[in-house]
This record gives sequence, C-alpha cells and structure tokens, in this order.
Amino acid sequence: EHSKALKAFIYLFIGATVAFAFWYVLLSADTVSNLFQAQSATINAINGKITGQLSFNANMGFFSKIFLNNVKVLIFCILFSFIYGSGAIFILIWNASVIGTAIGNFMRSEIAKVAQLVGLDKIAHYFQIISVGLLKYSIHGLPEILSYFIGGLAGGIIGIAIIRHDFGTTKFEHILLDSADLLLLSLGVLFLAAILEVFVTPMVFG
Repeated sequence: EHSKALKAFIYLFIGATVAFAFWYVLLSADTVSNLFQAQSATINAINGKITGQLSFNANMGFFSKIFLNNVKVLIFCILFSFIYGSGAIFILIWNASVIGTAIGNFMRSEIAKVAQLVGLDKIAHYFQIISVGLLKYSIHGLPEILSYFIGGLAGGIIGIAIIRHDFGTTKFEHILLDSADLLLLSLGVLFLAAILEVFVTPMVFG
C-alpha cells in the first residue's frame, strides 16, 4: 500500500548518499576536512568499537548500544514526521551524509594506497574499491535507513489523519492499525540492521 512512498524515500536517500560520497572523494583534503567535520567526528566515535575478533558477549553489548541508539533516531523520525510532515527527511539526509562520508573516506584511503599503480590494473582496482566501499556500508546501512523511512511514514500518516479530524471514525481506527503495523515493521527491520552491523559486516570486512 505504501510501496510508492517508500521507493521515493529510498531513491532520495541513495541519491544523497552517492552525492556525499562523490564530493568527498573529489574535493581537496582541506575542503573535505571543513565540510565533513561533523560527519567524520560521528564516524570516529563509532569506528573501531566493533570487530569480528570480539567475544559474543562483547558484541552483544555493542549490539544493545547500537540498537537502542538507532531506536532513538527512529523515534525522532516518527515525531518529526508527526509534527512536521517532511521533518524526518532532515534526519534521513543527515544519515545519508554520514554514510556517504564513510564510503568516501574508505574509497579515498584505498585509492591513495594504489596510487602507484598504472594502466588497466589501476582502473580495475579503482572500480573494485568503489564496489567494496559501497557494499561495506550498504549491508547494514540500507535496512537501517529503510526502517527510518517506514517509521517516518507511520508518523506522517497519523499526523495527516489528525489534521483532517478523523477522530473516532472507522477510518481513523484503520489508520492507527496501519501505522501500528508500520511501526512494528520498522522495529523488526531495525533489529535486523543492528544484527548485520554487529555480526555480519565485521566478519566480511574485518
């Protein structure tokens, strides 16, 4: 029922992420440092805390922190959409900027390592780096952002119903049930994203 709206949100997020990553790779080091300072600080606060070498109990501790933090973001998405219809987009674009910065930083670092290569080998390695960079953060990033889209959509639906004064009607009850389904779905997807971030991504990219 809401597939068109979710597709629009996903395309918006992917476009923003690719744009942030593109400019992070293309711009000079000084410009990147100034423009992406907040995003880099956020990444540094998270980076290195989770590795595939940690014990199961330690990873479960990180899983709890990451999941609860993501739930907080989800709550803000819901509230912003409820109060201001497109308010969740602000949070989603911020997440796109952080993920785009992480992807761009990964690409930039790896490209620097192979700068001495020439010819076809360099070109092939360049595109390999882009693919790995996108995959590294897409494994858990896309499900996580999808859950925010779903939660934001639920908040927006309730907000519009209240504006239209549908209280006490059968239609309003249907809207509440619909929104409740969306909220439960968003929590389920967010839970899956946290599992991927803690246990799958570190194993794949170590």
